[in-house]
Amino acid sequence: MDRVDVLKGPSAILAGIAPNGSLGGTINYITKRAGSEPLNRVKILYGSDSVFTQQVDFGRRTDDGKAGLRINVLNRNGETSFDEHVRTDSITIGADYKGDRYRLGFDYGYVYNKVSDQQYQLTIGSGALKTMTSMFKVPRGTKFGADGGYRAIHEQYGMLHGEYDFSKDWTGYFSYGLRNTKMEYFYNNFSLSDRLGNATMKYSYNNQVNKADSGEVGVRGKFFTGDLKHELTVGANRIHYTRYMNNRTVKSGLKTNLWDIDFQVPENPYSWSEPKNDENTFTGVALTDNITTPNEKWQFVLGGREQRVKVDTYGTKTGAEKTHYDESVFTPAFAVVYKPQKNISLYANYMQGLDAGDSLVTDTDASNYSEAFAPFKTKQYEVGAKYDFGKWATTLSAFDIKSPTLIEDTATNRYAPNGEVRHRGIEWNVVGEPHKGTRLMGGLMFLDATYRNTEGGLYDGNRVAATSRWNAVMGLEQDIASVPGLTLTTNLTYNSSAYTNEANSFRVSPWATWDLGASYKFKAGGVPLTLRGDVYNVTNRNYWRALQNNGVFLGKSRTFLFSLTADF
Repeated sequence: MDRVDVLKGPSAILAGIAPNGSLGGTINYITKRAGSEPLNRVKILYGSDSVFTQQVDFGRRTDDGKAGLRINVLNRNGETSFDEHVRTDSITIGADYKGDRYRLGFDYGYVYNKVSDQQYQLTIGSGALKTMTSMFKVPRGTKFGADGGYRAIHEQYGMLHGEYDFSKDWTGYFSYGLRNTKMEYFYNNFSLSDRLGNATMKYSYNNQVNKADSGEVGVRGKFFTGDLKHELTVGANRIHYTRYMNNRTVKSGLKTNLWDIDFQVPENPYSWSEPKNDENTFTGVALTDNITTPNEKWQFVLGGREQRVKVDTYGTKTGAEKTHYDESVFTPAFAVVYKPQKNISLYANYMQGLDAGDSLVTDTDASNYSEAFAPFKTKQYEVGAKYDFGKWATTLSAFDIKSPTLIEDTATNRYAPNGEVRHRGIEWNVVGEPHKGTRLMGGLMFLDATYRNTEGGLYDGNRVAATSRWNAVMGLEQDIASVPGLTLTTNLTYNSSAYTNEANSFRVSPWATWDLGASYKFKAGGVPLTLRGDVYNVTNRNYWRALQNNGVFLGKSRTFLFSLTADF
């Protein structure tokens, strides 16, 4: 990837419904393209405990600059700090061609990733919930994933994108992509029974194939009505994917103790099987108009998307259709920006999002596992201000996001959309280089995330599981003027306490981590080199991260990473 754009807030207007669910935004990946200069880059990376990575990055353009090719090859192998064995092999190819009035781009990727003896979450069982309200400390590196477990993924994807300029003001575009993902898991669920560390384990085997294709076509351009400039985009897209999956229990009810774990790994009697599990088709048409006044003090965004959602689920044993949903939803979007000065922006917006991923029951222990409900409609209101000081900028915003949610009935172990989650908060961000050689990026967020309108008011006012009220991150880079090429970095991350369930009966303590790093750019024999070292969790903080559905995950201990990059 050349860069990653994080677009915060519900964003159905941009790309439609997210296939795997997204309440708070969209992540946009920009793939690498060949630059104007030839590139021959080799990177060698070593990380604790013994993960070794080699990467080759090759780029070329033709003499006229019209055609380009970028190839990345990566191999990773070794043991991590949780005694997991990791192997990754990948190759990505990015090609592009620039004509006088058109541009074409093509991407292909192949990825193989296998993690053996992998770490897993710890589930707080019903017995432990009766006598415990928080998780006690365990030795660093405690393993909740059994030796002999594995998670293997093979994936191939291809994407074609093109643009054509009808005139200097109007451009048409299209994209088409295919993906095939094959996954296989043998894993255990480690469930704590009481405060003495007694636990039970269940082993499962899951194999699946995901096949997907997507397409998009549209036109964008600008025109004037009087003194108002319009930037108009009209687009249509379609995403279709089918999942063939069979998740089976190998053995359950195995007893052990957290302080002396005996994993009792069983033989897996099952073989590969891929019955159809669900099929999803999302189609939509969107129109947006960005209107700007002559002095650019006012900017208005008006838009909407007509989204059709079709979801079918199937019984893995019978192949018969279990649930069916096929409806259309309209999602509007409005925004206004006012600039009293060139470097000050005041803004407000109303956005809607659609979420199909969170409307599917994914808890394998639920009595209605894999049941699909109507996609959730998310609504967001936001106001904010941005001040650009030239060398650095800061943003302050307040937001209110409402969305239905699935809540478990503990008596029947069944999930249903019997409530609403409301995320209200204030967020402050800062980014820039206030002094030459000093770069900073960070932010602070206060998040009031609560359940509302739950059945019988059972969870009304409780905090949403796995959300912290306070989140903060601050990163700093400092060039050392006395040593040209040397840069020091530091990063602080903080999360306040969080709960693991809707009842707020089990709490995870606040945690903070501190990272340090340094990079040094120099030449050896005329070859540009970059040497980099990083230490994550410098203080070796022993902490838990809260997950939903009464899960916790042990944070990684102190980790070292060293790399050497050479441009030949």
